[in-house]
Amino acid sequence: DNCKIIFDLPFCSSVAWAVPANPTNSTTFPNLTLLYDENAKSYMQNFSNALALTACETSATGQYSLAVNCSTCADVYKDWLCSVAIPRCADYSSTDPWLQARNILSKFTDGRPAPAIIDQEMRDNAMSTYANQSRMPWIDTTISPGPYKEILPCEGLCHALVRNCPATLQFVCPLPEKGLWRSYGRESDQRLLTCNRPGLAYNLNDATGTSTACRFWQMSGLVLAVVVLGSRF
Repeated sequence: DNCKIIFDLPFCSSVAWAVPANPTNSTTFPNLTLLYDENAKSYMQNFSNALALTACETSATGQYSLAVNCSTCADVYKDWLCSVAIPRCADYSSTDPWLQARNILSKFTDGRPAPAIIDQEMRDNAMSTYANQSRMPWIDTTISPGPYKEILPCEGLCHALVRNCPATLQFVCPLPEKGLWRSYGRESDQRLLTCNRPGLAYNLNDATGTSTACRFWQMSGLVLAVVVLGSRF
């Protein structure tokens, strides 16, 4: 109950997934969409101020790169920001190994305590910041979602920042042995949702490349065409 789907965000328009929520919080629960969106938008303004110090409005040879420009950097930053500032929530009971547990020492929103920690790795890391709080501190102080699991942002989002933005912004991704897999998820072959980013397609059928949903709509369209054509004769 503490994951709620939000969509149609004014700023992070590509976001359409479940976020940490608290159905017992009558102040924040009805306003989750705007709360998450406005928070992300505030960070974008700080980035825009920093990017404005770069020579963006100049000739191609005068820019920081011949392959990309400031608009490219802004686009990849927005994708990264919306994925990081608006974490994708998964049910705490899910056992998928790529999920990151959050707030594991908190109570659920209905007052029930979280299940006892059996997994040794989770027990060892119970007091660590990544397991016992949300990615964004304001989520815990404002929304108080209790325990949940997060589908981490895809690692490619961070690498895209380093590739496409000016070196003066000093974007750096954590190393695999120094926190990368606690902050970002590995991108799969798109048959499993192992990480999150705007516009990600997953659960594709590996035999035909067509999902069950796509096949359903293809068949529906065929039936509709037959009905329409049949009605004309």
